[in-house]
Amino acid sequence: MTGKKEEIIKKVEAIGLVPVIRTRTQEDAVEAVGALVEAGVPVAEVTFSVPDAPGVIKRLKEIHGKDCLVGAGTVTTCEECRKALEAGSDFIVTPITVPEIIELCKARGVAMVCGALTPTEVFNAWSAGADVVKIFPATAMGGPTYIKNLSGPLSQVPVAPTGGVTPDNTEAYLRNGARFVGAGSDLVPAVVDGATKTQIAAQARRYLDAIKTARI
Repeated sequence: MTGKKEEIIKKVEAIGLVPVIRTRTQEDAVEAVGALVEAGVPVAEVTFSVPDAPGVIKRLKEIHGKDCLVGAGTVTTCEECRKALEAGSDFIVTPITVPEIIELCKARGVAMVCGALTPTEVFNAWSAGADVVKIFPATAMGGPTYIKNLSGPLSQVPVAPTGGVTPDNTEAYLRNGARFVGAGSDLVPAVVDGATKTQIAAQARRYLDAIKTARI
């Protein structure tokens, strides 16, 4: 990794948390990210399950500029990847390994987090050029213990778990080798209103506390 791509990965690792946005509407996504930024989490992954995800990414970049990294998630086709990049996405996240998307991101110099699960899938994703391998769904394989088991023979592969991540297991994930964690509905619900924004901020701070503790 070089240049901007390396810088983005380093920023995400320093934050330690990537909120996964799967809201019902575009406005819910914008409100959720606003709450996260105010709580001290300047990064978000807008999934393609959000209506007009590229439009949301573009709007978030216009609102927050360089103050918040905004990536595209649940990217499964090159067409989706191109749309996300055209909208200004800082990074791309896939739930599965799609070699063509990895190649596209490499060609564009874009940070790429590739989904995989088994040791063979993890190694193949990294070998193909993924910058970080997303272990999904992590809890289905044993959670932090699985990350620890992977980090033995595959210590050269940077991994980040998603699926079932909570503030209660975040510390264990990081101590067992995860570079950062991805948090979904536990942090950001599908519907966001005034009360929910307060809950998002409070939960985000719980994650940040767990990350800080893990790094002491």
